[in-house]
Formats: sequence, structure tokens, C-alpha cells
Amino acid sequence: MIKDLNIIQLKEGDVLHCTSNGWLAKLIKFFTKSKINHTALVLKMGYHFFIVDAQANGVNLKTVEEWSHKYKYKYIISRPRKFSSMNKHRAFSKCGVTSYDFMSLLYQFWYVLTGKWVGKSNDDASKRMYCSEYVAYVFKLDKWWEKSPKDVYEMMNKSINFISIKR
Repeated sequence: MIKDLNIIQLKEGDVLHCTSNGWLAKLIKFFTKSKINHTALVLKMGYHFFIVDAQANGVNLKTVEEWSHKYKYKYIISRPRKFSSMNKHRAFSKCGVTSYDFMSLLYQFWYVLTGKWVGKSNDDASKRMYCSEYVAYVFKLDKWWEKSPKDVYEMMNKSINFISIKR
């Protein structure tokens, strides 16, 4: 079941698999045949929690309140059994310096239709990112640059390294 953000206690490393109803969200859900159209990550600095995701203005950090108010996503959580300092470093290394990857989002639609990735890969892909690419990068998922929000959700849902949070 997909819930509002204020329903559950967040922990650092939580991955939010989101749904919304904007035109781009509808396209992503249509092409990927999924309820999930966005992916975000929870990070902690001091005693405060933040959401990091890739939006049109790039990979950025927002307070939970700001993010929740602005986007009004519903979501499902995958919680890593271990969120390492390496994961945290990878996550913060992209904040404020990584642009949104509009081209790879288009390549993602092509990939879903044909099964053939034609976009950037490896280090070339880390200069610009869309939401699920970013989260897959943080957790070093195989071929992270190809991952749609649905892919990230399904991989984490099946992995013994993640717990699906039930509400």
C-alpha cells in the first residue's frame, strides 16, 4: 500500500518508491507498467532528516517537510539492512553538483520498449542523473545507469539486503 510521507518514522538510507499523477509521472508509469514513477533517498545530517532526489533542477537535498509539501508523493519504503558510510558518501557526492539527465530519461523509454540501452554508462553516466539512476548509483546496483523507478523497486523488494516496510 502506498502512503503519505508523514505516516512512518524514516531512517537514514530509506528508499522512497513514489507515485504521483503529473503528465511525466503518467508517462513513466505507462511505459514501465508500474505504479512507481519516482525514487528518492532519505539522508541524515546531525539530528535532521533530508530527502535527496533528482528533479528537473538536478540532484538536491531538501528537508522532509519541504519535499513532502512541494511534491505530495505517495510512497513505499525499502529499508537497507545496512547503510554504510560509503553509501552516504556516494549519496552526498552528487548533491548540488549533478544535473538532471533528461536524455537518459528518454533513453529509458527506448530501453523499456526495446531492451537495448543506448545511453551513457559507467562513469560517463554519473555526470547527469535521473531519480532512479541516482538511487541505484548510491547502492551500486548492477548497471545502475539503466534503472527505472520500477527496476529499483523490484530489485530492492527481492533483495535480502533490503526490508520492505509494511504499514
